[in-house]
Amino acid sequence: MDDGRCKGSGVDLHFRHYSRHTESSYVMWCKQFVRFHRLRHPREMGEEEVSALLKHLCVDRDVAAATHNQALTPSFFSTGR
Repeated sequence: MDDGRCKGSGVDLHFRHYSRHTESSYVMWCKQFVRFHRLRHPREMGEEEVSALLKHLCVDRDVAAATHNQALTPSFFSTGR
């Protein structure tokens, strides 16, 4: 689906000693981020795209603040910014 767009982030998290659960959560949110932006590579995106995803989660999907925060870090992390 994502052609490896999020694969590298899991490896990077492993070397930063994040737990496997955190790694899988970050990769899942990275995939959501990529899907939301029609399969664009995360490295091609920045703050504007992260903000668009977070706005979508709040306005259209009415998610809780905790979910919003869960999505923020991996999405921003995957952009490399």
